[in-house]
Amino acid sequence: MEKITRKQYMENSSELHHDYFLQFATEGMKTRILNIWPREVIKKCYSEDPDLNNLPGKWMEKMDGMTTLCYKNVLAWKNKEINGTSTYSLSMGVCTYKAIMREIIHID
Repeated sequence: MEKITRKQYMENSSELHHDYFLQFATEGMKTRILNIWPREVIKKCYSEDPDLNNLPGKWMEKMDGMTTLCYKNVLAWKNKEINGTSTYSLSMGVCTYKAIMREIIHID
């Protein structure tokens, strides 16, 4: 798959949101997500809210913690590869994790 740059994403964010953030995903992130929220929990939450804003527990704190404690360097490194800048943000982490969750529930 060809890389989607931030510029391309911003020009068509409604169509490219999922694929743009999925570029930042790793298997380690997927494993960590499944350790926190099992697939069936993610599926149930998604069926009620496709934006996954109803995950159990303090989900935003958990995702922000994953970004700052575990994956900020990975996100920054991947952003450097894709966009030429080694920055990351908490929202980049949340959008990446939610893209991973959507992939998890669509694998049968």
